[in-house]
Amino acid sequence: MKLSLAAAAAAVLIAASCPLYAQPAPSQPVQKPASGMDRMHDHTHGEQRRCATPDDPKACDAERQKIRAAMEKAHESCKAVPGNERRGCMQTSLCAQAPDPTQCNARESDKQKRRDERHVAMEKARAACKGKEGDDLKQCLRDQRPRHSPASTPHEPKH
Repeated sequence: MKLSLAAAAAAVLIAASCPLYAQPAPSQPVQKPASGMDRMHDHTHGEQRRCATPDDPKACDAERQKIRAAMEKAHESCKAVPGNERRGCMQTSLCAQAPDPTQCNARESDKQKRRDERHVAMEKARAACKGKEGDDLKQCLRDQRPRHSPASTPHEPKH
């Protein structure tokens, strides 16, 4: 009796675990998780990018298409611009198409200023940690990071 009860319990557990290992039906699209590079380039970190009108999917799609068209136009117009000047060309081209070009230029200039400050800080950290390797290098770079007080954040997150 004990053997048949144990065998029956094992059979029930095996039968119950089968759906856990089932593959999705071919009609169901399988979403591939975003790789690190994909997440880095879309700046959404795995989330759907928010839209000005989140309740209206068609308006969101239209807004995304408008942004994509503006980016393609900016890329096309700045294709021939060499090196570091390309970022300025892209800013000028994109902000010219923005609803408020002055505000757009100010925002992008602030972003560029923060990028430049981070670049200078990183160059100083690399110079201070020159010759170190491995864990010593990691610790040195951590020690070189600028410390921010909790009250002052560099910028507000977008929502």
